[in-house]
Amino acid sequence: MIAWSPVPSDSFQEDVFDLEMLRKRQPEFAEHGRAWPDYWEALFRSEVLGHFELSANFPGAGTGVALPTEIRELLGWTTGVRFPGAYAPQ
Repeated sequence: MIAWSPVPSDSFQEDVFDLEMLRKRQPEFAEHGRAWPDYWEALFRSEVLGHFELSANFPGAGTGVALPTEIRELLGWTTGVRFPGAYAPQ
């Protein structure tokens, strides 16, 4: 998943393989994070064509949080916009 640093070890980093391991290392990091370790289908519509919208088949496509008011206003979006990731699922 990621290499976490700094930690007290010879390499000053630790490989973190799942969300639970990350929470043990740093409880407040990804406090509301979710993982789908058994999902092996495409995550994006088409990374080859630059379509980085989440695939509607991804189980997490319907989850998400509302963006902060300041960000929504900068983007000109309405208050009801909620989705995970950079682009709304299509």
